[in-house]
Amino acid sequence: MTDKQKDILLVLEVPPSVNDSKAVVNGHLVKTAKHRAYVNYVHGVCLVERIKPLLGELSMKIRWYREAKRGDIDGRLKTLLDSLTGCAYADDSQIADLRITRLDTEPKNPRIIVTLEPLN
Repeated sequence: MTDKQKDILLVLEVPPSVNDSKAVVNGHLVKTAKHRAYVNYVHGVCLVERIKPLLGELSMKIRWYREAKRGDIDGRLKTLLDSLTGCAYADDSQIADLRITRLDTEPKNPRIIVTLEPLN
């Protein structure tokens, strides 16, 4: 008998836009300090919350509470998915179902709420 994997619920700061996540340095595309800092932050949250990486295919729901009515719904997605790699799942290729909702209801409390559920 296998242990059932528990769903993951994380409340996170809003990640930097994908436009702020990469830069060209000496002709090479590198991750920016903002991107690396966000990855470290997310891994720290996962460590404090004792999150164990989920296995197999996953369903991911994202609720993005924006500070202001600007920004594409997908502009922060890559940074978020990269940040969860290694702490919430082994690789973002495990995500088989993805739903994103953008909300403008709480501008004084911007955040990202991520729910991950195993599909098996």
